[in-house]
Amino acid sequence: MRDDLELLSKKLESALEKSDIVLISGGSSVGMRDFTVAALEKVGGEVFIHGLSLKPGKPTIVAKCKDKFVFGMPGHPQSGVTVFKALIEPTFLNRDRVKVYGELAQNIYGDPGKRCFINAKLEVVNGEVKIYPVTSKSSMIRPLLECDGIIIIPEYKEGFYKGEVIEVILND
Repeated sequence: MRDDLELLSKKLESALEKSDIVLISGGSSVGMRDFTVAALEKVGGEVFIHGLSLKPGKPTIVAKCKDKFVFGMPGHPQSGVTVFKALIEPTFLNRDRVKVYGELAQNIYGDPGKRCFINAKLEVVNGEVKIYPVTSKSSMIRPLLECDGIIIIPEYKEGFYKGEVIEVILND
């Protein structure tokens, strides 16, 4: 869809009539063509979060409109998936996450103050699970397709060291 406030507002109204929750991909930042907040306000929505301490995924919007939740998701694929896994999946899908533990194959660094999501590949070596971080730009799709799960670095940690046993949340 084009970056058009009127068109987005109409599509949002239509989605609110048909859906329990609404996810909008893109337009959640604060640029000249980011209209999600304006569209929400135009249809009577209330934005109560605009920006999360999440990496990638900082420019997320959480709003309520007509007693329904609306999420303005970042447009980059990795950022959108991160927000989905951090907020939507555990809150609305009521699924148990499958986790595995293994030894980290290399140091990884987070961004203190932000919860960081990092793709991971898993390999079984001599009966032990080895975890390999897969770093990429948030605009890339291929790492999402090739990874086995995600590592979450909490906001209060600087990262994890090679050799540590850590948790990976498996992809479905």
